[in-house]
Amino acid sequence: MSRSGRLKEDFANELVVKIWDRILVKNNHNLVSVKQNAQVHFR
Repeated sequence: MSRSGRLKEDFANELVVKIWDRILVKNNHNLVSVKQNAQVHFR
């Protein structure tokens, strides 16, 4: 691997990780709100 190629790969991996983190955080927020709504409905 050339140095620039490795840098590009690291950059792409970091982008993927950041995007996944954002997706997972959004999904977690959605799950939390769904759970809270369910608790309100089932009281």
